[in-house]
Amino acid sequence: MQNGDFVEKKHPDLNLLIVPEGNDMKQVFATRENEVMYVHYFGYAHVNTVIENVVEKIHQE
Repeated sequence: MQNGDFVEKKHPDLNLLIVPEGNDMKQVFATRENEVMYVHYFGYAHVNTVIENVVEKIHQE
């Protein structure tokens, strides 16, 4: 990973959610049961939008 620390956040639909702290990088590490997803997003969406899209996608699997 590039510069910056990562922090664990709580989300009711995920077992684990890790995102960069205090930086504009939009990276998301998420787990739910036995599924793991990593997203490195390049674009203008807010990181919360990226997280909600990860939740939606991980529920489809």
